[in-house]
Amino acid sequence: MVTGAGGSIGSELCRQIAGYGPLRLLLVERCEVQIFPIEQELIALEAALRSSPSSPTSSTKSGCGAFSSASDRIRFFMPPPTSMCP
Repeated sequence: MVTGAGGSIGSELCRQIAGYGPLRLLLVERCEVQIFPIEQELIALEAALRSSPSSPTSSTKSGCGAFSSASDRIRFFMPPPTSMCP
């Protein structure tokens, strides 16, 4: 899950994470206009990855207003635990 996925740092995080082939990449952004370009880019990347033997990825966008809190969003999508690489 990447919050602020439509911003410069968030979209770069999405690109780098997508390169690892996650099963799901949840993009969270307040403004649909900001998230549209990175979502389209990831869809194109996903299509390119499907032509190779790597596992498919999927992206989901979620506006902040759809949930009352970040914990509600996490419970809804239930992403698996993650660890940070050094």
